[in-house]
Amino acid sequence: MRTIRVILKPSTSEEDITALAERHGWHFQEALGPTEQQPYEKIWIAPDNYTSIHYIEDFLLRIRYIIVTKDRPDEVVAQIQSGLDVYSRDEILGLVETADELNQRILALHRVAGAAPQEFDQAIFDCLQRAMNDPEMAIRRAAIFATTYAHWPEFQESLERLQDSDDDPSVRELARHVLESQRRHNWGRDDR
Repeated sequence: MRTIRVILKPSTSEEDITALAERHGWHFQEALGPTEQQPYEKIWIAPDNYTSIHYIEDFLLRIRYIIVTKDRPDEVVAQIQSGLDVYSRDEILGLVETADELNQRILALHRVAGAAPQEFDQAIFDCLQRAMNDPEMAIRRAAIFATTYAHWPEFQESLERLQDSDDDPSVRELARHVLESQRRHNWGRDDR
């Protein structure tokens, strides 16, 4: 089963998503949260009664996105991309390059994390690798956290390096924690 996240632009409202769901005959299932452990989430099932569509307000990344889960989610993803104001992968990568204030750079990395597909993506990997080498501690921490959404074992070497030799103790500790968690969960393979 494949899972695809589509990152919403700030101009996209929850009402826009509900209207899109109605246009395409998605069947509303339930709304969950928010709680301290669970983000706000609305769930629909597509007319095929198999494809699930989840609108999520991710309080950890401070972004909103839609997750589509199915063996072949492309049709529903195309409906979302054509019917809502969403970021393309290239737009998100461009945000990282153009952001100049610290908070903007962190939010851009959060969007990169949200956009990371299940399968390895070289451009996203390279973006996060550069951020892991950034002189700013908060940027390195944001890049480390992003790997919890991009479950790629290719990050192991960088996480080990940060765990063992970063100048900042909080960066070392976060890298250690994320590396431990990724290994324990077999780099996200246990979740598929």
